[in-house]
Amino acid sequence: MEHGQLPPLVQETGVPSGWSIVDDIRANIQGFEPHTKAEEQIYAEGLDQVQSLADARRVRLVASQEGVPGVLWAVLIFGGIAVVGFTYLFGLESSWAHRLMVVTLAAVIGLVLFTVGALEHPFSGGATIGTGAFDLILERFDTSKLSDIR
Repeated sequence: MEHGQLPPLVQETGVPSGWSIVDDIRANIQGFEPHTKAEEQIYAEGLDQVQSLADARRVRLVASQEGVPGVLWAVLIFGGIAVVGFTYLFGLESSWAHRLMVVTLAAVIGLVLFTVGALEHPFSGGATIGTGAFDLILERFDTSKLSDIR
């Protein structure tokens, strides 16, 4: 992930230059001519890794655009209402204890629905995926002696 890519994921778009970077990496690897068996294995592994990189980027972009389907929301809400409604079929001698159990169950169901809603879009909202891991990797690339090899 390049610097500044997370905000476009929040807006459910990607950074167009991200694909060109993947294409450049792939072109560099495909331009390599292996001469030994060991180089052939390294070449094949390099192509596999670039494909994994492209797949991970694609999955990130899809995850930024998808949410919980409306049908699932309907099932969750209807199920919550039904479960709370069924609690009224069980009578207790103490109406205070019964009310407390119903309110507690309704609160738990409400918190579950809130959590599903908060996690619906992983790159925006209250429960976002941060850039810490990507920043750490980019810092490692910048400080690595291998970055200077050509």
